[in-house]
Amino acid sequence: MKISSYVSYLLSGICALTSILPFWYIWHIVSSVFFNDGKEYILSYAYMAVLFAFISILVYIAGILYSNMAAFRTASNSALFSAILLFWYDWKLALVSIAPAVLGFTIMIITTIERIKGKINELRVPMICYTVAVNSAFLFLIATGTGIARSGVSEEFLKNFMLAVIFAPLISVNFTQTMKLRANHKNAESKSKSKSVIGSLTCALHNLTLMFPVWLMYSFIMYLFLLFGTGYNIQNQSAVFYLSTGFVCAFLILFSSSASIMNDCKAQLNGAIISTSIITLSLILIDWRMALSALWVLPVSFAGLRLSVKVVRSELWRRLLIVSAYIVLRLGIVSTVLTGAFLYSHAALNANTFIFFLLTVSRLYEPLEVSLQIFDNEKRPGHTA
Repeated sequence: MKISSYVSYLLSGICALTSILPFWYIWHIVSSVFFNDGKEYILSYAYMAVLFAFISILVYIAGILYSNMAAFRTASNSALFSAILLFWYDWKLALVSIAPAVLGFTIMIITTIERIKGKINELRVPMICYTVAVNSAFLFLIATGTGIARSGVSEEFLKNFMLAVIFAPLISVNFTQTMKLRANHKNAESKSKSKSVIGSLTCALHNLTLMFPVWLMYSFIMYLFLLFGTGYNIQNQSAVFYLSTGFVCAFLILFSSSASIMNDCKAQLNGAIISTSIITLSLILIDWRMALSALWVLPVSFAGLRLSVKVVRSELWRRLLIVSAYIVLRLGIVSTVLTGAFLYSHAALNANTFIFFLLTVSRLYEPLEVSLQIFDNEKRPGHTA
């Protein structure tokens, strides 16, 4: 038993490390596109992202065979490795990036202490505060970016800032995964079909609002790059615009969280399916080739999920199908990276569209991945390694 636990810990650590490396190569691709630095290596970066994505998938499968806690250990390790990577490049931006996760963790600790004392009987308000806190990384980054851009934008800062934009959400989402699972255990299953439909729609709305900051950060990065190219400093009007828009996004997250935070597992999963489908289909209007590279994983993943619920009766095969559905989603990121790198290297895709898709797809599947893990945990018999 002890050997299995040690192997599980080792596999979780390896999986966490290899799972963040594709995002590191995405950062290299973005940097190459922006600064024409090593453009000949863009396809090589894409191949490496695909390679490490497949390695992380294989190690992930091996990990869950040893322990049911492998997914959660991988999540916590991924957050740790992401933070270490950020500190390696720029400790100031690293502190800014982990601040939302620290704030959310503080809320969680205070809530736990107050519940033990009997002062808190339900988790709705603390969970809303937590959700807004851990998803506020974009506000911290915009505030930092506008402050530094007042004295000019350097190439080093812009590269490190893009790294923080890619990795800061990875830190927060892994904490969110655990908190959503805990909240899910407190929810009562709704027996009303109408309530289930409403719950699914509110979850979909919440997931859509979580994508607004991604597109805001894209706009902000393009603006910083414009300042870098012209040598100008950020103007007060622009700083006010991005900060105020950031607060509007935070308010929308707050509003949608208040309506969706305590929905059950089924509503969360349905909402994730709806929102991911809407966003991916909308991307066709921007570039159908890139959209298809991100879209193909959805019907495959949905088919596996439906088989696990409607057809399969074996616990082992049911879980394998759910895990397969989760793994297929990860392939959507690497297929988008590979497609974009190929098209861009052959001058068939412009830089702005390429970067837009890279930033979008890096967070596109997160609600569905978290919901699938919650669904898997709810349906399997409870046991730990």
